Amino acid sequence: MRSQLRIILLAVALAAALGIVRSTGALAQFKSGIQMVPLTVTVTDQAGRYVPGLGATAFTVFEDGRRQSLSYFAAVDAPIDLALLLDNSSSMRSDFRLAQDAACGLTRELKAGDRVALSGITSRTFATQMLTPDLGRVDQAIRSMEASGETAIYEGVYVLLRQLQREYGAAPEPRRRAIVLLSDGLDNASHVEFEHVLDSVRRADIVIYVILLDRGLKDAMDREEGSEALKARFSLGVLARDSGGRLFTPHAASELPGIYETISRELRNQYLLGYTPERPDGDGAFRRISVSVQHPEAVRARTRAGYYAVPSGRRGH
Repeated sequence: MRSQLRIILLAVALAAALGIVRSTGALAQFKSGIQMVPLTVTVTDQAGRYVPGLGATAFTVFEDGRRQSLSYFAAVDAPIDLALLLDNSSSMRSDFRLAQDAACGLTRELKAGDRVALSGITSRTFATQMLTPDLGRVDQAIRSMEASGETAIYEGVYVLLRQLQREYGAAPEPRRRAIVLLSDGLDNASHVEFEHVLDSVRRADIVIYVILLDRGLKDAMDREEGSEALKARFSLGVLARDSGGRLFTPHAASELPGIYETISRELRNQYLLGYTPERPDGDGAFRRISVSVQHPEAVRARTRAGYYAVPSGRRGH
């Protein structure tokens, strides 16, 4: 039995080295208890343009500075799971219609096989709509939201991540996973500390895009809450960075459609990678990840900062 497993793993590794895409076959071998670390990687050139058409041999993955061997590679247009986290607190009331229109525009860019979830950010965090391929239902859920209450950003991120991880289970299929968070103000209602949110982000293979309206930050500055506003901007930027995502700071809600279009385009130009750590023991430590790309036009490969090496039976906790 062990010899058969070794043969299978060698075949998968050879396929990855040759740049062969085996989206289902590769993952199937890791559902038997061998922990694979999945990565969503965005590659851009010096001008910020996406670099398509790369093969597996162009990528080199490092874990805590040690080179790792790819076990899985896909450059295909894998389906997307997109979770919208929309600030519907009272501070968003003047811009909420524009925010709803932009969010609905983003869902219309999705394709067959993609799924969407929706949650609000207000005094009480709850899932308005869990992952569904029914985009019409999501559109109705977005339109039914109303702006009221206080702002609980950290709690919204934390609860949504926990819900998504429970839904995915221990061995999810290869999909691009992203959260798009839109807010305009400071967190004034969360019962979850930032450190706990960051910990959850690092345990999840979900890219987070943060859209933080500068208007809310400017208002905070005018109310002499400048240090808190800058701290909020920095903290949300860390969540985006450590997940492999991006932070956007538009000056007005009228910029939202263009930002959502940018996010949609990025999701369609990502690579899915996976590797089995050379140190497979689950010691609970946080392991740093970096990815380099050998290509004359590729100057940056963006992915999540790392993962916690928990035993395979405890993943998701």
